[in-house]
Amino acid sequence: MKTMKQLSSRLVLALGIILGAAGFVRAQDPLAGVPVFNSPTDVASWPVTTTISEVTLSPEQGISVVFDAQGRWPDFTPPGWQGPIQYTLWLVVPNVGASGFIQMWRGRPGSGAYETKSFFSDYNINWAYDGRWGALSAYHPKPGDSIGVFVTAGNARGVNGVTSARERSNVALITLPPNDRATFTFAPAAPTPTTPVATPPPPAPPAPAPLPNLSDPNVLAQLIALNAQVVACNTAIAAVDKNVSEGRADNQQFFASVKSAWAQIAEPLLKYVAPAIGGFFAAKKL
Repeated sequence: MKTMKQLSSRLVLALGIILGAAGFVRAQDPLAGVPVFNSPTDVASWPVTTTISEVTLSPEQGISVVFDAQGRWPDFTPPGWQGPIQYTLWLVVPNVGASGFIQMWRGRPGSGAYETKSFFSDYNINWAYDGRWGALSAYHPKPGDSIGVFVTAGNARGVNGVTSARERSNVALITLPPNDRATFTFAPAAPTPTTPVATPPPPAPPAPAPLPNLSDPNVLAQLIALNAQVVACNTAIAAVDKNVSEGRADNQQFFASVKSAWAQIAEPLLKYVAPAIGGFFAAKKL
């Protein structure tokens, strides 16, 4: 029979697998929990606003990085300096520590050539060479070691605060090559998915006014009666026109009465009768 401790361990393992598959377990920042020496100790909490796309190691230029904030981070001139610093190059040694070692200005291609032509032997000479770097000064890099490289805006060497912008890059993990020569490239960060905004459909046009029901006998009778009135009005108007041409004196009064009668039926005639009659005769033809 399995003990409660065994069951609990298996339950925790299964939960971890489920959460990992669901995307709830995320990769830990290599800076998390790492002691920081001779640089801002809260750097792990600085916003990551830029991404490193390339890290190059070479005996001629040392360590150089390419990141997308190189064109926008401001310059900072430390007291007593004759020129500005734009950013600082950091190293992170897992389980040992991190520090902003190299102050970089615009146009500087890398951390500098190694005096002894080897990062591994040069580290304790030009990088962490005294007690200011704590455990980092006792570290001896060797081929195959995994270390992190990142940058922060402004000067981060020998200070414990922000000097220009409180921004940093992601930590790019690299494996130290045996001959100090390698180029590491990194894919850009995936964009954050956005929810598309639905476009509302255009409003429907208003429905046309319904035509009279020609199958209704009452409606048909009314249409026939209106049509007879139209014929009578036209006949009366023709007679008035004839009387006018013959010079009769009473034609004006008669014309006015006919016009008035016509005006009373003109509006419903134009609105309902004409379309209905047209539809009626069209249906008859069918």
